[in-house]
Amino acid sequence: MPRWSVRTIISYQKKHGHSTLFRRPGRPRIADLRDHRRIVREAKKNRYVSAAVRAAQVSKESGRPVSSDVVRDRIHEAGLHGRLARK
Repeated sequence: MPRWSVRTIISYQKKHGHSTLFRRPGRPRIADLRDHRRIVREAKKNRYVSAAVRAAQVSKESGRPVSSDVVRDRIHEAGLHGRLARK
């Protein structure tokens, strides 16, 4: 870890009394960490299920609308990539 980062953290600790950083502004993710883990777990079980089917599954389980693009992004973040069944 760079010295400057350590120095910044220590000075922040001395100034504010704690070293936890708060969330930065920005658009919050529609799928939380629990949904992310669920998507990755299901993707590891069966790599051949499409993102649209998986999105419908997650939407039904979580009660929030989750698009297939979100599912695809989470799967790619986990290092998993698409597979096709042999024709």
